[in-house]
Amino acid sequence: MVSIVICNRSNRISPVLEKNISETIGIEYEVVCIDNSKNQYNIFQAYNIGVAKARYPLICFMHDDILYHTIDWGKKLLQHFQDPSVGMVGIAGPTYISKFPGIWWGINHRDNQTNSTRQYNLDTDRFNRSDHHLTLNNPYKESVSEVVALDGLFFCIPKKLFEKISFDESFGGFHFYDIDISIQIKQLGYRNLCIYDILVEHISTSNLSKEWIFASRKFFSKWKHELPISTYFYNQEQIVKMEENNLQTMLNILSANQISFFKYYSLREILEISFKCKAFVLKKILKKLC
Repeated sequence: MVSIVICNRSNRISPVLEKNISETIGIEYEVVCIDNSKNQYNIFQAYNIGVAKARYPLICFMHDDILYHTIDWGKKLLQHFQDPSVGMVGIAGPTYISKFPGIWWGINHRDNQTNSTRQYNLDTDRFNRSDHHLTLNNPYKESVSEVVALDGLFFCIPKKLFEKISFDESFGGFHFYDIDISIQIKQLGYRNLCIYDILVEHISTSNLSKEWIFASRKFFSKWKHELPISTYFYNQEQIVKMEENNLQTMLNILSANQISFFKYYSLREILEISFKCKAFVLKKILKKLC
């Protein structure tokens, strides 16, 4: 049995989503809809309320803009949790999180054999529903991949774990709740898994705003003594490349939001990044100064 927690823009989920869940899940379930029509909750508060209301032993947290394409996905989900070492299951996440502030999908190595993200979902443009593509990152062709964290699009956690964890309401806003709760679970000694047998369609558009940037700064400050974290072995050359990709992606996001590199990163971080990534970062810094 599964409790599905959704932070929703109204007091009930859409009839389309309600019908989709009922026709595909294949097991007993309940929907715990947190009415956020007045924007009175941030996502951390809404999900903590959902946990308190959930009646079933497994809780799925999901966006309200997804659809399921796998019949009996609930049964498949329960099978993954037969392994007591599993603490969290989802469909997208990184196998490496850098010590330095960035974005988890910005670390992808260009060599597919060392792709540092795992993902399986259907992406659809909200404003053009005919524009969609399947995203499949599974370089080692695994049945499941152990990841550091899981994306908030869709993830599931046994309710019993919330005796020791919770969504950190000090963050506020609607970002990094997923990565933060993932690290909490990993700290308890459980495994976080990206799975490939449940296909979810995400009907949305990304918006990496200043709010996202501020949340990223808070996340990396909170966990700085635990980072970097990896679930796969990467050699030094691969790590440097991922760090460079991470930095380049973050520089683009900062620039798009008109936030200075020197205001976002501390002097110590700049020196550490420069030491690790060497010429690449020094070139970027010099370009900023000129």
